[in-house]
Amino acid sequence: MNVNNTFDMHTKKRQFNYARTLTKRLNVREIRRRLEDGRQLSMVTTHPTLSRPQVAGAMFSRWSQENLFKYMRQEFNLDSLTTQGLEEIDPEARVVNPEARQLNKEMKLTKLRPGRLRNRLAEPALSRNVRMKYESESAQAESEAQTLKTKLEATPTHVKNGQLSEPLQTLPSVDRLIYDTIRMMAYRTEVRMMSPIILAQGKKRNARKLLQALYRAKANIIPEDQAKSLRVQVLGLGSTGLDQALNGLFSELNGLGATYPGTDLRMIYELAN
Repeated sequence: MNVNNTFDMHTKKRQFNYARTLTKRLNVREIRRRLEDGRQLSMVTTHPTLSRPQVAGAMFSRWSQENLFKYMRQEFNLDSLTTQGLEEIDPEARVVNPEARQLNKEMKLTKLRPGRLRNRLAEPALSRNVRMKYESESAQAESEAQTLKTKLEATPTHVKNGQLSEPLQTLPSVDRLIYDTIRMMAYRTEVRMMSPIILAQGKKRNARKLLQALYRAKANIIPEDQAKSLRVQVLGLGSTGLDQALNGLFSELNGLGATYPGTDLRMIYELAN
């Protein structure tokens, strides 16, 4: 293992860059950053030339993606079921062989038994009869593991769906894709709506919770045919500070001049008096 020990003059902290070979074919770099409380933050990459800031940026971007999907599942029901039905899979489609999957599962469980029995045989206080019992069970377990291994090697991992005795089915993908696309568009709209609220809130930024409260708020919808407008009067969120933050959002929305779909009525958002 090669270690590159450097000192960051900007942050005044020690940084370590390790080069390791996990297997004969996989080389990795481990980058460690010592934190102020003495703990170390470890990052592993297979890229041989990326700088430490680039590795850290990629890792932090991954964390932000995970937070995105967590929020989308909690607030927008991303990837949730849209129907209880199932649809057929193309008979020519290659799928995981259920038989191979079951054999692989049994193989993992069976491989544990010989090791457990060998641990019991290592106990010095075993009687002769108990030792012979464990030796017999260990030999039987190893024989079963070898049999399963041979059977698993002869079983294809993937087969055509039409070759299965019971062809596999799947959840409808088209409907779910459409709904998830709408949810992602709603999320992007929410992110855009946050900007004027953040500016109005100043230091105490909690734009998402304010928007969620806005979604649940009651409102009067007043069509005005002569003025060719559709006035949306939000009844308020019960706080002067929150209402002031909404005014920033409403000012920007009203400046767009958007009309209600299918009509020529211009949308006007305001707080009810």
